[in-house]
Amino acid sequence: MREKHKYDRRLRFQSFDFTVKYIFVLTCFALLIGCSRNRAPEVSDVKLGSEVYYCPMHPDVISDRPGKCPRPECKGMALVLKTADTLLERVLKPVNNSVLASVRTIKPVYKKMNLDIQADGYIDYDSRRRSSISSLYSGRIEKLYVKYNYQPIHKGQKVFEIYSPELVTDQENLVSLLTNSPDEETLIEAAKQKLKLLGFSDILLKNLLDTKKVIMAVPVFSDYEGFLYEVPSYTKPSGNMTPMGSKQKNNLQDNPQLSVKEGQYVAMGESIFDIVNVKIVAVILQINQEDISKVNTGQQVEISFDNDTTPVKGKIDFIEPLFKDGIKSLSARVYIENTNLNYKIGALVRAKIKGESFETLWIPASAVMDLGQEKKVWLKKNGYFVAKKVETGMSSNNSIEISDGLTEDSEIAVEAHYLIDSEGFIKTNEDEE
Repeated sequence: MREKHKYDRRLRFQSFDFTVKYIFVLTCFALLIGCSRNRAPEVSDVKLGSEVYYCPMHPDVISDRPGKCPRPECKGMALVLKTADTLLERVLKPVNNSVLASVRTIKPVYKKMNLDIQADGYIDYDSRRRSSISSLYSGRIEKLYVKYNYQPIHKGQKVFEIYSPELVTDQENLVSLLTNSPDEETLIEAAKQKLKLLGFSDILLKNLLDTKKVIMAVPVFSDYEGFLYEVPSYTKPSGNMTPMGSKQKNNLQDNPQLSVKEGQYVAMGESIFDIVNVKIVAVILQINQEDISKVNTGQQVEISFDNDTTPVKGKIDFIEPLFKDGIKSLSARVYIENTNLNYKIGALVRAKIKGESFETLWIPASAVMDLGQEKKVWLKKNGYFVAKKVETGMSSNNSIEISDGLTEDSEIAVEAHYLIDSEGFIKTNEDEE
């Protein structure tokens, strides 16, 4: 009886143990299923192109089905639907192809603009009003009546006196004829004519006939009005004069004394002094290389000065192409009145040349980044900016013409320089172009 009794108790205990174990396994299985349902999958678990649900407070919590955020601080906040390709494309897209930023944008405008050209320049003498005082005789300068460079000279003013052996001899021949052969009218008239051809004035000739005394030092008078301008031989240019501040002008200012001295011998026809008239001056404008094709004679120009002088208007009178060191350039000349001597030779100026009007596509100059061989802008696509290559044309008033690469519907960043990410901007993939 005992054995049977013991056997029965052992059987009951075994059944009880099996039931407990079974319940424990079922509980663990249920817990595992519940945890798997609430587990937040990793980014790699979500397939590209499927629907993605994410927690606004915890972007790392994402799921491919609706649900609630498992984080306790969210207190069961529902997950928000978001398309996975939009999310991952922005995260995984290389930074050297796009820039995620919110900046001010603008669209290209198709409009008509005047192509005004900006140019720098300086004031120079009017070469048309530059005259020369030359020696009509070979001889020696006995007396100078001018002392320094830039000295004012008036018409009829005595400039210097010269002793010429040839002129003295011709005067003596005429006096001899008048004294010894007064009846030889033909010879006397020929002697007078020779003196006139040598530059002997009527006043000097009349004085010689009246006094019959030879003039040893013949005076030379200026036929021009202006300022004395002597260019020493070691700085004398072969072409146009250079602006104030150059080596040549500095030499003249540092050496105001004249190189011609009393007692110096000069040859017949040698230029002694230059007289320049500054009642009209020339404004020499240096045209930028990209604007050469836009400049023509007759164009209206507005000239501004560094001081408070009122801007003056003029027109291009002469264009001089220049080619130096393999670089082609252009200078334009504008003549302006200077009756009151308001404009100083060598003063720097800035000019605006009125250009033609063109109707085309324009964007701000700040929106273009010049990389040398190509130009690019930041084009906005799907919320981010992509570097876009463009073809540009003319520029005017801080605007640039777009000949290819953009349309009126394109949206670009106004300030291209703010979005540069070093070499990433330069190394843009061609498929993004």
